[in-house]
Amino acid sequence: MANGDGLFTRPRSLGPFSLNGSATKPNLPRGAAEAFRGIRPPNICRLPKNPGEGDRSMPMYRYDPFRKACEIFAYKGQKGNPNRFATLVMSGDLQRPSCALPAGEVSACVSGPRPPRCPGPHPTFPSAGQPPRPPPMALLIAPPDLCQLPMKVGPCEALLPRFHYDAARQMCTRFYYGGCQGNLNNFGTREGCLLTCKGP
Repeated sequence: MANGDGLFTRPRSLGPFSLNGSATKPNLPRGAAEAFRGIRPPNICRLPKNPGEGDRSMPMYRYDPFRKACEIFAYKGQKGNPNRFATLVMSGDLQRPSCALPAGEVSACVSGPRPPRCPGPHPTFPSAGQPPRPPPMALLIAPPDLCQLPMKVGPCEALLPRFHYDAARQMCTRFYYGGCQGNLNNFGTREGCLLTCKGP
C-alpha cells in the first residue's frame, strides 16, 4: 500500500517480518507472500518533485523523467520523497542518471518495470569485447544565475561542510552551511560545484 510520500509500506496486520522473496522463512506470516505478490517498489525516478516540509532551504537534485535530466531544487529538510539526491554524478548514458549519495553510494535512475538498482561504482570498466563507456559527466538543469549567487551560510547552526562557486575567482570554495535559509549556490562536493558552474 502506498503512503502519502508515494512509498510502499507493509500492511499493519502482517506484524514484524523480513520479506526476501521466500515464503519459507520462519518469520514470514502465513499469507504474507500472497499479500505482496505483484507489488513492486516505486521507481524513485518517476516520483514528482516534492520540496518536503520545514524552514530549511537545502539544494538537492531530482530526476525529471519528462526531460530525462536531473535538476536542482530547494528541499525544506523534512519528508518529501526519495527522488532527492545530495550530489550528482551522471553516467555517459543520458537516459540513466546516477545520483551519488553522501556516503559514496550510487543510486541509479533506471526506467522500466524493475526497481532502481546500483549499476556499480563510476566509472565502470567495460567487459571484454565491449566499447569503453564515456567518463562520468554532469547534466543539470539549474537557474541560469545559480553560480552568481553569493555564499550564504544562513542563520542556523548545523555547520554542514559545503562548497559554493565564487564567480569572481572562478573557483569553488569550502564553507560551513548552517542548514537553513541558504541559497542554491551550495554543493555537497567540490566536483559537483565545478561540474555545475564550470562544466565538464
